[in-house]
Amino acid sequence: DSSSVFKAVRWLRSPGAFQPPPLQVDDVVYETQLDKANALRRATLERRTAEDDIQDPWIEVSPRKTIPFPHEISLEEAQDATLRTGNTSPGADNITVKLLTAVWHIIGTHVRRLFEGCLAIGHHPKPFRAAEVVMIAKPGRRDLTTPRAWRPISLLSCLGKGLERLVARRLAWACIHHGVLHPQQAGALPKRSATDLVAALVHDIEEAFARKKVATLVTMDIQGAFDTVLRNRLILRLREQGWPEHLARWAGSFMDDRSA
Repeated sequence: DSSSVFKAVRWLRSPGAFQPPPLQVDDVVYETQLDKANALRRATLERRTAEDDIQDPWIEVSPRKTIPFPHEISLEEAQDATLRTGNTSPGADNITVKLLTAVWHIIGTHVRRLFEGCLAIGHHPKPFRAAEVVMIAKPGRRDLTTPRAWRPISLLSCLGKGLERLVARRLAWACIHHGVLHPQQAGALPKRSATDLVAALVHDIEEAFARKKVATLVTMDIQGAFDTVLRNRLILRLREQGWPEHLARWAGSFMDDRSA
């Protein structure tokens, strides 16, 4: 059909070579590709430290309740977390979701055992913690000479992302089922979205207006929220909430000794 023809034409069309301009950090200008890459690495990946972290996350805690999080994994759950996703770019191993899908009938049982073993002992394999970082220009940014105009994109192992996705889905379900998060928390939770938050906001504003009152909205944004998570404090917080030890250890291993 005509749509397939247009797709083929777009693939054949050369996008042209894009040469990003020199990069300026403070008063220093970097012109070569290597110098710019190193400057972006320092500006975006090495700007955070763990100076405010605690020393020992394994101190004695007394959680009010225990949240069940079994380490047993079914073959269907492992397959769904690993394969039922977009065909994302692979990491350093160059193993794509398409390739994993093609050989799943051979490796599926072994992947399930791997994921189950990782959860049981609380370990995230080192190859899954190695990322290839690609710098992408932020939409609408015209001044590409500043590091703030670039966004780092981490390319991770598709197999490792399957394990991450599996744990994230279980965490989200358990958080809702056991009331770990506030009922109005919407981020990264199933069946909740920004649309729900907007609807709740509109309702509160209309309710205030109906009572002849003034509605005030305060918003906050944490710069680099995910980049500033402190490993040991996260482990301690998970244990205080009542999550099992093997999950806390996996989270600690997930954040430990990552490379890019």
